[in-house]
Amino acid sequence: MHLLLVITVPVAVTLFALADEIVGFLFTLASYAPAVPILRVQAVSLGLVYVDYLLVCILMAIGRERRWIAFVAASCLLNPAINWLLIPAAAASLGNGAIGAAVGKLVTEVLFLVCTLRALPSGIFGAESRRVAARAVALGVLLGAFLFGSRTLGAPWMLAAVLGGGGYLAAVLRTGLLPPDVTGWIAGSLLRRDRTGAAPGGPTELQPALAGAEGPRSADAA
Repeated sequence: MHLLLVITVPVAVTLFALADEIVGFLFTLASYAPAVPILRVQAVSLGLVYVDYLLVCILMAIGRERRWIAFVAASCLLNPAINWLLIPAAAASLGNGAIGAAVGKLVTEVLFLVCTLRALPSGIFGAESRRVAARAVALGVLLGAFLFGSRTLGAPWMLAAVLGGGGYLAAVLRTGLLPPDVTGWIAGSLLRRDRTGAAPGGPTELQPALAGAEGPRSADAA
């Protein structure tokens, strides 16, 4: 869960903050401007989908898959009803009915998350999980403020995304939000890379010296 939160938060925040630039880069903003608010709502839904998927895996692992089936069945009935209400309302007030569909998806995911959390046994997520979630959200808020501020100042959005992502990663490592096994895996990968990079130069530099040292030894032996 900790790793999922640490990865999901910056992805959702970046999609939300840079929706204009992403749509304009992939398509043309003049033609696809109505997709910007939809992408922002879907960015939030995306984070909830990731979390919901993990919680469903926990439900299945502990033998409560029937509750998951009940939640899915309820969602299949609830989501069309919400869309039936929100799509015409969004079309009338905002001129974009797809926003209503995106909001309906978000509402469904929130309710699914609440029901799934209530179905889990108490004590699965302790104080450490709450601490990681709170700090990941706080870092996500700072990342969003940085990205919006960079847009206001006219900085290139790709550069802002790279700098913001790098700062987020540095803060995550600094605050120890990553699980110890993941941190150990990253450190081990970096060490292996350093050793692999140093290996080609080592033997080639030592080979002439070893050859020169073996020559006198073989002569003495003769």
